[in-house]
Amino acid sequence: MGPPPRRVPTTHPSETAATVALRERNHDMSAFAPTPEQLHIHDLFKTGQPIRVRAGAGTGKTTTLTQLADIVQAQGRAGLYVAFNKSIAEEANSKFPNCISASTAHSLAYRNLANTRHAPLLDRMRKGTRIPIGETGKRLRVDRFLAHVGGETITLTAYEVTRHALAAVDHFCKSADRELTQRHIARIPGLDDRDAHSQLVDFVYPVAQAIWNDLQNPRGNAVAFGHSHYLKLFALERPKVSRDGGVIFLDEAQDTSPVLAGIIADQTHLQLVAVGDQAQSIYGFTGATDYMTQVSEAVEGRLTQSWRFGSEIADAANDLLARLGDDLRLTGNPGRASIVDHTATGLRVTLARTNATAIEHVMAAQAAGRRVHLMSENRYAVQFCEDADLLMNERCPAWKKPRLADLAAFRNWEQVIAHANDSADSADWKVLVALIEKHGTAKVRTALGGVVSEDEADLVVATAHKSKGREWSSVHLADDLAEGVEQAAEAVRQSEAWLADGGRLRFALEGNEVAKHVYEWRVRRSNDGQTPEEALRRSQKRLKDELMLTYVAATRAQNLLNPGGLIAAASTMNRAAA
Repeated sequence: MGPPPRRVPTTHPSETAATVALRERNHDMSAFAPTPEQLHIHDLFKTGQPIRVRAGAGTGKTTTLTQLADIVQAQGRAGLYVAFNKSIAEEANSKFPNCISASTAHSLAYRNLANTRHAPLLDRMRKGTRIPIGETGKRLRVDRFLAHVGGETITLTAYEVTRHALAAVDHFCKSADRELTQRHIARIPGLDDRDAHSQLVDFVYPVAQAIWNDLQNPRGNAVAFGHSHYLKLFALERPKVSRDGGVIFLDEAQDTSPVLAGIIADQTHLQLVAVGDQAQSIYGFTGATDYMTQVSEAVEGRLTQSWRFGSEIADAANDLLARLGDDLRLTGNPGRASIVDHTATGLRVTLARTNATAIEHVMAAQAAGRRVHLMSENRYAVQFCEDADLLMNERCPAWKKPRLADLAAFRNWEQVIAHANDSADSADWKVLVALIEKHGTAKVRTALGGVVSEDEADLVVATAHKSKGREWSSVHLADDLAEGVEQAAEAVRQSEAWLADGGRLRFALEGNEVAKHVYEWRVRRSNDGQTPEEALRRSQKRLKDELMLTYVAATRAQNLLNPGGLIAAASTMNRAAA
């Protein structure tokens, strides 16, 4: 078995004649037998040792896993494939032999808990609604927090205390820890005094415990029970996910949540195959970690022959890998021509860094008369706009409630804005709040309501994160990807200059328009409390994250890539690296 068969895409109205001609010159590479790299991985797998497979973009990862699944079947063994999302799990189930069960971590947890003492909690989740932070505080009778520091009194409202406690529980649920402890309570920027922080922890911790107890109570009503909660409860059960002597395939291992990493680590009775591309680790902002680096005892195999694109796009990808300091290099498909052209227009797909930029591109393309598909949950967004109108209408009768469960408990739009700004669980709809604030519900609803299916569209718009796992004939990178790289590279340069200058204090203060706690910062700390060394580490991490996101976006293209402003960003990256 070789690289997966590739269906030749149909022609779309937006493709130029040159693009079509280029695509037609490419031919299928699926007739090949397993590559030497794949055969080496087969041999490693047959030893029974844990394996770490570094799979570059488009290198036939799924085909390789299918080959290993066939070996599992031939050996009379069984196993589990842990997929990154539902669509990947469904695809795997259609390709793998019956001895391998494919599932997401959440689906696995849900199915298993449905037959345990925790089943009533799942019923609570199905029937529940989102509960505003302020309401949680009221139901738990949370009080405000006072601390005395250097003659000053620092006050946190009951709302802020509740928000901090919810964040602590969220941190715990995403971790591999088995108990909620005081160390899950984060520091508050500006509360640098050690005694004040200790007072805060002592005050917030009982609230966090009350929240966690409420979440485990089938009759609890202070907090909405959600997906991260049942996954954590599943992990705490120390489950066995397959019978002894089997195998567990962990896909996208470079983006593994700590709680899932803990579940995987408990499967000592199974042979582990962790597969991923460390240069595509783009979900660190969710708390995900690179499990590839945590399996120190594993033997390593590599997949570097990309079947997705030819040498020119491979060269662009390798340039980004070099800037990341990654020693993996891709080889382009010799049977597929590809072009990198920053002047190319009429491309099939536009990939953006943020949801806001993606929707802005949708609006612009629709205004130009193009049929656009947005990779997003559009029906939810349209209903969100309608519910937002209700909450903005001061004359709306009290009995008329929003239809979405996410908004049903809010009394006005101001509460929604506050919740989106402050809550750790509101990232999925923050962008909708921001877009509504900028454009109004009518324009956003019209744009989202006017999108078409992907098959009907002559332009597909998505974020780089949403594009993960997909490929298209031609791809244009929106300028905000390059801007993200440029800004991160500039932050590295500034941090290096600050460190070289001895880290002298550099406040940019304007009169008295600075909170009192700013004056508590010590010399060699910036306004946000970072030392020069901390600032450099964070800026370097930010640059790495931006480069990885751009690498993911650039490697979605098969035939034609327009890197947008990335060419200009390259010079900034060079200066940061110099």
